[in-house]
Amino acid sequence: MKIIKRLTAIIMASAICLPNILMSEIHTSLIAEAADENIIKYGDYLYYEQIDENNDGTYDYITIRDCDSSATNIVIPKEIDGISVTQIGYEAFAYCHELKSVKLPDTINYIGGSAFFDCEKLQSINIPDSVKLLERGVFGLCSSLKNITIPNGVTSIGHAAFASCYGLTNINIPKSVTSIGEGAFSDCRELKSIIIPNSVTSIGDNAFYGCTLLKSIKLPEGITSIGNSMFSGCSSLKSINIPESVTLIGSSAFAGCNGLTNIKIPDNVTLIGDNAFYACYNLTNISLPDSLTTIGPMAFTGCNSLKNIVIWDNVKNMDYAFYFCVYVIIYCRENSVAHNYAVETDMKYVLTDEKPVIGDANNDQQFNIRDAAAIAILCAKGQYDKIPIWADYNGDGVCNIRDAAAIAMYLASRY
Repeated sequence: MKIIKRLTAIIMASAICLPNILMSEIHTSLIAEAADENIIKYGDYLYYEQIDENNDGTYDYITIRDCDSSATNIVIPKEIDGISVTQIGYEAFAYCHELKSVKLPDTINYIGGSAFFDCEKLQSINIPDSVKLLERGVFGLCSSLKNITIPNGVTSIGHAAFASCYGLTNINIPKSVTSIGEGAFSDCRELKSIIIPNSVTSIGDNAFYGCTLLKSIKLPEGITSIGNSMFSGCSSLKSINIPESVTLIGSSAFAGCNGLTNIKIPDNVTLIGDNAFYACYNLTNISLPDSLTTIGPMAFTGCNSLKNIVIWDNVKNMDYAFYFCVYVIIYCRENSVAHNYAVETDMKYVLTDEKPVIGDANNDQQFNIRDAAAIAILCAKGQYDKIPIWADYNGDGVCNIRDAAAIAMYLASRY
């Protein structure tokens, strides 16, 4: 049975190009397997193995090893011949393309990697509270799965565990989870929002890659990095908090996040990776912290709406960071790395000896509604020359009442 299903999978993989993230996470190599006399058929569809864990001649538990690919609705028994069914084996139900529902008993404490991989019609399954780990690829390519409850006891969501679950609309991650693997929710195209509890301290690369309908996400306070391509292709993402614990933003982390208009980089971030905000067309405001030392190549390439940015002496490397950012004005100190970069790349820049805050019209080193009021008052008095150049919030090269309006509209959008 397993050989037939794997052969089918290879034929399918040659006919359709599976996402690279899945192909790298899911074991797809064909391995010749000799017939195992320990595999026993149960009912019309299931195959199981009796496990003598202690080698004492007594069977300790049963593992479900395989299922006929024509199965549609499966109920796993609690025990077979008086022996508890406690495990679902590796790829046990993989490639069962007709499978629609699975009922697991509360005796199950382990579900193996890729156990339900490519069960494209699977709509309903319960995960018993006794399960502590969701192995890699366990529900990968279950494209009809819309909702699933992760038990409170689960501590880890494995690599590509829900990758390409196209129909998954929402998911609740319990407070028991401490790690989310690479590509865990990649290409979940219908996923719109997700809350990650503060118990999570590690989120792998590509975790939410290609979640095109994801609009908002709350990240836990304990993570230290935004991994490579973590939100790449999340074109609907409009709101995200980056916790103060983060020190690194990886390559292509937010590439193609067209919904982002503004983002605050925390004070502890030291590196923004290559292509980190590539093609974020609507990104208009970004604040860089004093901790930042490196801005990777092409980090903000194609951010066509980005206009004002302060880059101070702490930044030591920024090769081609703002390639094709035609409207950007860099505020920097003379002879700094940012100044030399602006000259070499023929970008607009403003030299200043004191680090400004973009939009700070009243020079109190803060940005708030008082700045909009200050601009309005100075404009009303005709004292345009007293408005500092960094108050040009809309980046049109002049400071006037339009900047007051732009500031007010931006602040209103945050609440």
